[in-house]
Amino acid sequence: MSERVFAYGSNMCSGRFRDYGVFPEESGQCAVLEGYRLVFNKRSRDGSGKANVERHEDSEVWGVLYSVSDGDLTTLDEGEGRGYRRLQLVVRNEGREEINCWVYVATEPSGDPLRPYSWYKRFLVEGAREHALPPEYVVSLENIEAAEDANRKRDAEKRALGCGSKSFGEAKMGYLQPNLFGVAYASRLFREIENPSRYAEFLAKTTPKFDLGIESHAAELLNWLNKWGCRIAEDRFPKLSSQLRGWIAKQTLPTPDTGIAELEDADIDELTTAYETLRECEFGPTGTAKALFAVRPKSAMAWDEPIRTAFGLADGGGGYRNMLKASRVEAQALLAAAKQYGITDIAKAVGSPDYVSVAKLLDEYHWITITRGHRIPFRNELEMWLSWVPK
Repeated sequence: MSERVFAYGSNMCSGRFRDYGVFPEESGQCAVLEGYRLVFNKRSRDGSGKANVERHEDSEVWGVLYSVSDGDLTTLDEGEGRGYRRLQLVVRNEGREEINCWVYVATEPSGDPLRPYSWYKRFLVEGAREHALPPEYVVSLENIEAAEDANRKRDAEKRALGCGSKSFGEAKMGYLQPNLFGVAYASRLFREIENPSRYAEFLAKTTPKFDLGIESHAAELLNWLNKWGCRIAEDRFPKLSSQLRGWIAKQTLPTPDTGIAELEDADIDELTTAYETLRECEFGPTGTAKALFAVRPKSAMAWDEPIRTAFGLADGGGGYRNMLKASRVEAQALLAAAKQYGITDIAKAVGSPDYVSVAKLLDEYHWITITRGHRIPFRNELEMWLSWVPK
């Protein structure tokens, strides 16, 4: 079940939302809360002022309306719970439609004048620009008087969080949320650069069904991981094969047919637990994620160090959980777009082999655009290139 949340402060910046480990189910939309005004009278533990709304006739507060899962709402409660309470209020979207949603309001507003830190103000300004709030409202946010944070480390960490719908990592990485064209382009490029037959060979050697409980299958997995860039010494194979068989016997995982877009929060918890326990078998974070992908190729996500770095994710279970949540949102958006174009099988439509899942397409997209640093062409570039085709 989804819940609507109206963000008017730092959470207008999608990077700030992601820092909580919250990944909206769709892009936020511009909305307005009427009869309230924006103030900074919530005293933070660092002494600065944080955003709040209070009743004020003839005033209005613009913000971003998100849809989040029940699990993410709980996560948000935990993050905002120190000094905010959640109220059910009514906002209007750009079509003037009234929408019931949750709004976080300060529990103990300060009577003293407070100023936000400049890094906090940046979240509001860039979040407002990201979601195309009215220009005059953006100007009013830019004119907010802010203070500089004397804690330079915290200041640098907060400024490193990227805002912008184009990124769930840092915007400077040039990462664009995948659309059908981007996935098709990246998949084609991946097949040109990499050798897709490696995965096909692995599947062929573990037919009819990959089963880590079979000793030869565990050995084939280790061989394939090395071909996929892992560096596992062959003298460790016997021990690791035994550990893999013991590990899989203890796991509760989503069904093999569950796709990344269909994952429930409980499924993500299962995959996260599997990731954490496999790490205990002396696998590195990259090898662990890739091995988990081999076990559940439709729902588990592979990653590598450049991808983790770009998305600002730790290499532990919490980081992997956030990777799954973010990828679930990306996959859902891809499937929704595919439906609009009458596409029932994205992999087939973009020319990938039939064993390639949406999770694998996303991994290829991440690898092409982040690990290899290749930018997906923009429409105007394509139109220019097409104009050069002889008639």
